Amino acid sequence: MNRRSTIAGCLALLALTLPGCAKHGPVLSQLTNPGFEQPLDSGWVQAVVNDSTPLDSGTIERSDNLGQPGSGSAVRVYKFHREHAALSQTVEMETPGQVVSFDARFRIGADVPCTPVAAVAFDYLAEDSSRLGRTIVYLPSSYCTWTDSDTLHLVRVTDTTGQWARYSLNFATELDNFLPQVAQDRIKRLRVEIFASVDYSG
Repeated sequence: MNRRSTIAGCLALLALTLPGCAKHGPVLSQLTNPGFEQPLDSGWVQAVVNDSTPLDSGTIERSDNLGQPGSGSAVRVYKFHREHAALSQTVEMETPGQVVSFDARFRIGADVPCTPVAAVAFDYLAEDSSRLGRTIVYLPSSYCTWTDSDTLHLVRVTDTTGQWARYSLNFATELDNFLPQVAQDRIKRLRVEIFASVDYSG
């Protein structure tokens, strides 16, 4: 049974403000190493959590030959067997009036009950870094039971061919239309997380 999940991404984060805001591009322009030109320990936090089985594997790699559109580097986050691998970074968020765009390809090894998932998540954080809400762009197996809530919006990837594509999110639209229980005036930071996970081994 194939339990792999992987996501390759080349983040090109664009910070835009709503009309009337005094600052232009105040938040995501602060992201360190957004295009992965530098080693991943510049700005990004890596985490690989494995189960106890001998075949456990999780990797995070930076490369310039992952087939990404344009030139430059991209990252691949891969997980085989239970638990997860993730690459993340947190930045200040002065206003939700921004749009983020990124290139990514999402792949899972098979549609199997252990529920592999490949995803890019955006966490809306309070001053103390507690999570107020979350938007996840993801490709799950059909066995995945994740559901939307007042503080979680799931954006399912419809392309299952594993090709590179451009994805965009408008944070103001996300919060206004899909995350009604998130107090926008409490949002102070944004965490970007690229991750691959598998629910269980078997």
